[in-house]
Amino acid sequence: MSNAVTIHQHAMGDMERIARAISASKLFGVQSAEQALALCLIAQAEGRHPASAAQDYHIVNNRPTKKADAMLRDFIAGGGAVKWAKLTDTEAEATFSHPQGGTVTLTWDIARATTAGLMGNAMWKKYPRQMLRARTVSEGVRTVYPLATSGFYVPEEAADIEPEPINITPAPKPATPAPKAPLTGTAGKAQKAMARVQDEPAQDDRWADYDGPAQEEDEAFADAMCEAFGDCASLDDLGNFWREKAGMVKGLKERAADLYTRVLAAKDARKAELEAG
Repeated sequence: MSNAVTIHQHAMGDMERIARAISASKLFGVQSAEQALALCLIAQAEGRHPASAAQDYHIVNNRPTKKADAMLRDFIAGGGAVKWAKLTDTEAEATFSHPQGGTVTLTWDIARATTAGLMGNAMWKKYPRQMLRARTVSEGVRTVYPLATSGFYVPEEAADIEPEPINITPAPKPATPAPKAPLTGTAGKAQKAMARVQDEPAQDDRWADYDGPAQEEDEAFADAMCEAFGDCASLDDLGNFWREKAGMVKGLKERAADLYTRVLAAKDARKAELEAG
């Protein structure tokens, strides 16, 4: 993001130690070191210290979320403005404006929350003003400057989304093919080359199970990727960043080919710049 501080690249080992500390604290909704590491990688990609993941992000129902305060902070730092007209236990109304996204006035009230089936949540009964505020911030920022959402919902939204069931049925083992006679000549050389490729370690794709966002969040993710390429100071940094986001980029390719093409073009352009020195 253009408003982010300069990226400080941390070694994977350092981030893994930070992730283990966050996980061991049992705070921030993080249930495992892997979840904490994923949030640390997101924080670093946005130009922040990996430890700030604990401040800005939260795991809710096994989904990464961005806190409303962090979302609003990045919105304002990115040139946005918000003006609150109402903020009570029954209604929240605010006007959001940004040079790139225009202006919109949004209202969240108890009647709307009831229609959406949200009032059964205990948090809505205990803290209605805070819940209304979070919903207003998320919708307002996502409407006029989605880059500040980092492609995530706020925790208050994610808490109202039913967690997806986990299929624990083991996949059937593939049948063992009958042994074939070794090939000779050119065909034999090709077969040996393929075997070497297959024996190489698989890519460590920490984002392979990423659950794709809505269209506007795909656009925000593409924008964030394009900006993050510019913060890669070397070809190694660029390669490592691309591998870290491989699963998310794959999902983007499947859902929005035009956005994937734009991200790929930005990556190639940055690569050419780095190669040129």
